[in-house]
Amino acid sequence: MKLKNLSIGFVSYLAALCLTASACTSDSGEAGSPSARAQALVDATTELQSASASIQTDLLSTCQAMATDLDIADSELAPAGDETETEAACRAVSTKIDAIVEANFTAQASLEIIYVPAQCEFSIDAAASCTGECDANFNAEADLQCDAGKLSGTCEASCTGSCSVEASASCSGECSGSCSGTCDGNCNGEANNGGGSVSCEGACEGTCEGSCSATCTAEATGQCSGTCTGECSVEMQAPHCEGEAHIEAEASCKASCEAQAEAKAECTEPEVTVVADASFDGNVEVQALVTTLEANWGVLLSIFAKVGLLVSASADVVTQLTAFVEAVGQSVLSISADLIAKVQASATAMADVSVDVSVSASVSTSMQGSVAGAGGA
Repeated sequence: MKLKNLSIGFVSYLAALCLTASACTSDSGEAGSPSARAQALVDATTELQSASASIQTDLLSTCQAMATDLDIADSELAPAGDETETEAACRAVSTKIDAIVEANFTAQASLEIIYVPAQCEFSIDAAASCTGECDANFNAEADLQCDAGKLSGTCEASCTGSCSVEASASCSGECSGSCSGTCDGNCNGEANNGGGSVSCEGACEGTCEGSCSATCTAEATGQCSGTCTGECSVEMQAPHCEGEAHIEAEASCKASCEAQAEAKAECTEPEVTVVADASFDGNVEVQALVTTLEANWGVLLSIFAKVGLLVSASADVVTQLTAFVEAVGQSVLSISADLIAKVQASATAMADVSVDVSVSASVSTSMQGSVAGAGGA
């Protein structure tokens, strides 16, 4: 509410200036100008709105799919009070999982849920372009940081670090999906002992020698035909960074461009393997839980990872929108009437985005807690 009031006051103030001091003509729009910073905040709001809406849609469809798998009645999916449709569907699924766990699981009988955590990557080039257009003092090489070992991309020369290849028919490394071959480690699937390794058809916790249904990651020793993570002997093409964006720039530009990068980040959907205790054979409820977790838990893990990025990003943009409104309201700046309207809309929209992201975060926590009770998340 405070943000909306500030934005309305800001617009009223500048509208008066337009009539009396001609202060609403457009400035240069160059990097570092008020218009450039305002536009970056508007763009960040647009990207956060889009990402938040996508998450709400994906959460709803996934929880509805799980509800079908778990035979939850439609009446139980109806929102109660001021619940959203998404909250209601995911709440019903969490409640059902809790009931299945309470009725069937003990210290001696549980599920093992195996997956590689979801990873989110943002485009280095897009983040640099955004910040360069907003802050005239930005230096991409010095002011855009990616944590050690988190930079990846296409390396057309020698790669030092690791090389990841999707759905590799020839894997000699860690497989994020099902390994078909030998597993030097623990095979969670059909396995036959064979010396120091086992013949495996399933998830391999160790080194897979054979084919991999998802991503195969191995130590890079030179040429990498997939994605190189680490260092490349020449400039890396289409570079991406895993995790949160770290940009050193003017405060509003930093918040805006980090938010845009994280809103557009792509998060992997882990392949999930669920191993049930033999005592559950023939248990219809538990088998339904196994089926829906293998089909949908990877999707939710990807959503949860993206929500984690948006929580901090949306809060930072709200803070900078508020600061921008207050700063402009105290001085006469050249900024177009159209951009004033856009900033007002952004301030109002971010109040709703913050609520949506908060709802998604709450649903994420509840769902993860329920699945953790089954023994493996």
